Amino acid sequence: MRKFSLGMCVALLFISAGAVQTQAQSVDYASASDFNERIKQLEIELASYKNAIESVCADDCDLGCGSTCLGDTCSTCCKKGGITGGASISFVKPFHTEGQTANYDYTGAPSVWLGYQRADGLGIRGRWWEVDANGPNNTRYDQIHMRLIDLEVTDNFRLGRKLNGLVSGGFRYAEYREDEATGADFLSQQHAMGLVVGTELRRNIAGGFSLFGLGRTSFLFSESSTSSGGVQSENTTFSVSELQLGLEYSRPIFDGNSNMFARVAAETQYWNGVSDDDTEDVSLIGFGFAFGVTR
Repeated sequence: MRKFSLGMCVALLFISAGAVQTQAQSVDYASASDFNERIKQLEIELASYKNAIESVCADDCDLGCGSTCLGDTCSTCCKKGGITGGASISFVKPFHTEGQTANYDYTGAPSVWLGYQRADGLGIRGRWWEVDANGPNNTRYDQIHMRLIDLEVTDNFRLGRKLNGLVSGGFRYAEYREDEATGADFLSQQHAMGLVVGTELRRNIAGGFSLFGLGRTSFLFSESSTSSGGVQSENTTFSVSELQLGLEYSRPIFDGNSNMFARVAAETQYWNGVSDDDTEDVSLIGFGFAFGVTR
């Protein structure tokens, strides 16, 4: 890329020089002022070619950027790899397909993630999320516990000229437990594992503000579900789907190599076939706040 740009600039200089020579031959008797004006024009053109050469990334670090370069300057293409991460707090309320979480209130659900992303956009990250929802005494379940732990490979991508995105996929570990109000009975989906895939999309609307959406889905498998009476059933399966929609503000830091962001979003999760050991579903809905660093 760099060698090609240098070659183009040199070729343009030769073309300009040839044009000047041709024009000089056809205006042998031009005035001195005309000649000086032409020299000034050539100096301006030469300065623009010099700026073009200097804007090319040093050490060929722009190789491989191609259409994924997200900015107008070469420095955007030459971002370095580094740490990514963030934290969030959501306030969610549980719902149940048979109404067995009536009168639950909103509960805080924290999440943290940490990863590393290469200069070309490929990365890896780990994520932890957990919620302990406590209900009133007049409901069947007085506590519902959920936990998700992900290890994912990630990669940046771009759709057209306006949408930036990230795709992810990897392994998920999940736990689910519900305790009945009597305090004696419980049901637990223990040590469930499976695959998770997801994607994130961002669309800038003004300045550092963007609309964003995030979706994940996973299929999980547990060797057994247990209750107060022992093993309830074996080789159980369920799925977890997540969705977030909201507003994000970001600004570049560290000479443009990273972006610091803050966001607010509405979110929901759907745990399918996980409750009562008979394919009943539990969902969460609420809102959350997050901050962190991307690359």
